[in-house]
Amino acid sequence: MASKAARVVGIVVLMLAGLCTILVGWVFVLDHVFPTPVGLHSSAMVDVDSWDKGLVSAQGTWRAGREHDRILYLTLGKPLNISTINCIQQSGFCNVATTTIKYSPSGYYLDLEVNRLEIKNWSSATLEFSAGDPSYHCFIENYVITRTTKTVTGLSTASGNCSAAPLPKGVRRIADIEPLQLSLVSGSETALRSRIDEEAPTRALISGIVAVMTVAWLLFTAIWIIRVIRR
Repeated sequence: MASKAARVVGIVVLMLAGLCTILVGWVFVLDHVFPTPVGLHSSAMVDVDSWDKGLVSAQGTWRAGREHDRILYLTLGKPLNISTINCIQQSGFCNVATTTIKYSPSGYYLDLEVNRLEIKNWSSATLEFSAGDPSYHCFIENYVITRTTKTVTGLSTASGNCSAAPLPKGVRRIADIEPLQLSLVSGSETALRSRIDEEAPTRALISGIVAVMTVAWLLFTAIWIIRVIRR
C-alpha cells in the first residue's frame, strides 16, 4: 500500500513538472515569436498660436479610419510613425516630415520621408493642403487643419484617372472606391492597440495549442494514477 501511495505521489510530482515545462515553453515561444514591442511617444499637437502670422505646426501619428485599400502618401499601413507638419503661409507650402519605424527579419529600422505640399486655402478658421496630382495619381489626399478644434483631418478620394492600382474585391473602377477618412492622433495608444490586434490571432493559436497539450497531459497523468490505484 505504501509503495502504491509513493507511486501516486511520484506521478503527481511528474504531472506538476510537466505543467511547469508546458508553461515555460509557452512563455519561451511567445517571447521569440513576437518582436520586442516598440512604442511611440507621440501626442497629437497642433500649434495655432501664430495662425494670424502665417505659421502653423502640428505633430502626431497618422491613422486611417479603416483598413487600407489604397496607397497613401502621408498615412501608413502600420501606425508606427510620427509626422511633423510646418505650414508657412508666405511660402504657400506645408512641409510634412514623417518618421516611420519599420520591421524586417534583421530587426527594426527608421525611415524618413519629407513632402512639400501646396497650401490650397488659408482662412481665419481652416488651413487646407493636399497630396497627389489628379492628372496622374490614383488617389488624392486633402487635409484640413482646423483652428478652433486644433485637429488635423484628411480624406483620401479616388481621382478616377488611374486604372493601374489593384481594386478591392467587388469594385470595378477606381472612381467607385469609397473615400477614406484620415486623422493625426496620439501615437501611444494607437501603436499599442494595433500591436494587440496584429498579435491576437497568433496568440490565440499558440494558446490553443498549449491548452490542448495541458488537457492531454492532465488526462494522461489522471489515467496513469487511476491504473496505479486499481492494481
